Amino acid sequence: NEITLLTTQLRNIERKILRGIRDRNTRSLGATGLPVLLESTYRAMFIHLEELEAAQA
Repeated sequence: NEITLLTTQLRNIERKILRGIRDRNTRSLGATGLPVLLESTYRAMFIHLEELEAAQA
């Protein structure tokens, strides 16, 4: 199920972001590409959820 895979990916991205913040990583968050990946994962999840909702209607 693609939604399950996206959910897992989202959790992993969130963990990496939190780890970077907690470890006070000197590298900027933007340089890691994680914000872009986070946004695209959210977007893909909501597209799939909207399609699922439309199919059930």
